[in-house]
Amino acid sequence: MDQGISKFLMIMNDCCNKDVSAFDNEFLKKTLERRWKEIGCSTMDDYCSFIEQSITEAEMFYKCLYINFSQFFRDNLSFSILEHIVLPQIISQKSPGSRIRIWSAGCSYGQEPYSIAMLLKDYEYKMGVEVPFHIFATDFSEEALSLAKSGVYEESNVQKVSLMRLKRYFNTKNNKYIVNSEIKKNITFLNYDMLDSTTTYPAESIYGDFDVALCCNMIIYYKPDVQKYIVKKLFSSLSDNGYLVTGEAEKILFANTSQMNMLDIQSSVFKYRRRR
Repeated sequence: MDQGISKFLMIMNDCCNKDVSAFDNEFLKKTLERRWKEIGCSTMDDYCSFIEQSITEAEMFYKCLYINFSQFFRDNLSFSILEHIVLPQIISQKSPGSRIRIWSAGCSYGQEPYSIAMLLKDYEYKMGVEVPFHIFATDFSEEALSLAKSGVYEESNVQKVSLMRLKRYFNTKNNKYIVNSEIKKNITFLNYDMLDSTTTYPAESIYGDFDVALCCNMIIYYKPDVQKYIVKKLFSSLSDNGYLVTGEAEKILFANTSQMNMLDIQSSVFKYRRRR
């Protein structure tokens, strides 16, 4: 391991009580370089000296590691497959009154779980039936969760939301778009650490057995052994014949396992089958 990174990890752990060793070294280096330039340091050594004296900066750097970027209907192909194949199939296989369970892991500012809820509500409108469902949306960042719970977005954030959905599922106020209660009532936002070794799914969900789990554009920022741990956790959380949606850069982690069947060679949507 790079000596500079080793020194930084030690300082974060010993002086600031922040363990960031699970993150990929290259990702740490890029984040460090960007951060030290932002605050006017010249080298990593300068930044290490600065951070030893500043708990506030340690907290700021820690927040930088958790990428809080998302979009409504971010991956066109994945959401198309969910809308036209995955969700209708799950609904058709559920017994009357049985609830669809979905986990949005690393939900950031909430666009992903809200997008899924809109797809399910679209189905209700189209088919004239009620579809019981609940989405557990988790993230490690309290700041991101607070914004997600509010459901308030700028016009620039809703560019990929169709006009029909904007009219049906959003209210507007002061040039802001606000997710309405019809969508919000089916989502629970929770603080959850994917690296928590004591659980395989959010405790508030009571049990795993999710019909769909989404974990997109998060795993790639961790070291290979940590990636494997998160993959195993996701497997454990799914029901038999459940579905997993990943980010484009992460699908290679799942494509080479006998437990996962890729629905489309171009997509990042998989069907899970437990080993017999």
